[in-house]
Amino acid sequence: MVVALMPAEEFEKIREVWPGAQLRSDGGNAAVYLPAFEFSCGGRAVTMDLLLYPHSRSGYVTRLFFRQALARGPNWQSHFVCGETWCAPSWNNVHPNQPWVSMLANHLKAVE
Repeated sequence: MVVALMPAEEFEKIREVWPGAQLRSDGGNAAVYLPAFEFSCGGRAVTMDLLLYPHSRSGYVTRLFFRQALARGPNWQSHFVCGETWCAPSWNNVHPNQPWVSMLANHLKAVE
């Protein structure tokens, strides 16, 4: 069963955890900008802007874009999204029918 998630509701859930999050649009699709987001990469703390794209793009069911490529994560490529250049690893099958907070956590597993 596919569950349709409401972008406004999912964005508000993200903002409850990360108040600085901003909703952006790319090609009519919602994207979540997470400025100065803190996460772990290979056991090190990293702070970087992220862009969660909870829709299909470039053959991936959802994407998480990073301001720059990291040493961890498979096959990094550059992408132009929301008017800016971002980087993303080859990390697929993070399905869109889950809460965006969970989607973000599952994408971050690519760089743990």
